[in-house]
Formats: sequence, C-alpha cells, structure tokens
Amino acid sequence: TELVIIVTPVIVSPTTARKVATPVDSYVPPNDFERIMLGRFQGNRANVTQVQNRIGKRRLYGSSGFVFE
Repeated sequence: TELVIIVTPVIVSPTTARKVATPVDSYVPPNDFERIMLGRFQGNRANVTQVQNRIGKRRLYGSSGFVFE
C-alpha cells in the first residue's frame, strides 16, 4: 500500500478571530436538571442565532471536493 498526499498551496488574506467559527461557538452547557434528569450534554440552544448572525453565512469559493475516475 502507498500513501499519497497532494497539497495545493493557496494564498489567503488574514482575518480576525471574530469572523472565524469554532465548533464550540454555539455550545451551551446544560443546567443541573438537563444534565442529571434528561441526560443532555448541551443546554438550551436559544442563543445559537446570535452566533450565526455574528459569523454570517459560510460558503465555499472555487471548486471543491474530489473526482475519482
């Protein structure tokens, strides 16, 4: 077996940390009732729209994905 790694360099412009989303941006810790009685790992997601409004819509520029023939 062989491992092939293909790298495509792309010049990007710098951005601020406020424009970049992380996986924990919309995480809301559960309260005691949700955690103990309901077994939830995440609390009420009422403020998720605030995070989505802050980072805007994400989109891909250019071609993306892989094509195998």
